Amino acid sequence: MLLGLVLEVGSSRVVVSVILRSFQVRVVVSSLVWSLALVFLLAGLGTWDRAKAEPPISGDMIKYISLGDPVSVPETSFIGPDGQSIKLADFLGRIVLINFWATWCAPCIRELPEIDQLRIAIPGEDLEVMLISIDRGGAEVYQPFLEKIGVYNIKSGSDPRAKLLRAMRAPGIPFTALIDREGRMVGKLIGNARWGSAEAQALIKHYLEFGK
Repeated sequence: MLLGLVLEVGSSRVVVSVILRSFQVRVVVSSLVWSLALVFLLAGLGTWDRAKAEPPISGDMIKYISLGDPVSVPETSFIGPDGQSIKLADFLGRIVLINFWATWCAPCIRELPEIDQLRIAIPGEDLEVMLISIDRGGAEVYQPFLEKIGVYNIKSGSDPRAKLLRAMRAPGIPFTALIDREGRMVGKLIGNARWGSAEAQALIKHYLEFGK
């Protein structure tokens, strides 16, 4: 009613028009501000999601290769710690760190205590840490050797003919692969590394938290 009365007053028409236009401008500016805020918010969330998805790689872990497209692990079987034939797919639902090694491989031997330290630092069933020896003699050769160098906290299986190693297209040993809960290889490291370091622990914890 007040607006109708003002419109009937000739000199007030300009005032009302200015008020309405000012209101329209404020609405447009307000909408623009909210739109820009939404764009920045979405951009920030995207950056945060990318940060979560990217594993922390620093220090000696600089040699770690994160696979942009995870690769399904081969169906090739190997001999488990209990002497039974198993496959990597048997560990579905867990993050798996596998390390191929041999008693005659000097770089392998250097990193075994580091892997043992990693297992101590990150206990729990959600992480499976598995050594896979390619020694032809199997457990009779590698088990006494592990005890001799004081590696007690990680299990070791056997791939005496290196079939699984070749199926994973490893160029040699030591070769370490990280497998996600869906049975896909998400990263690998060629050569030895300080797996007991804080950087290695941060890398593993990333996969335990985000799963990829």
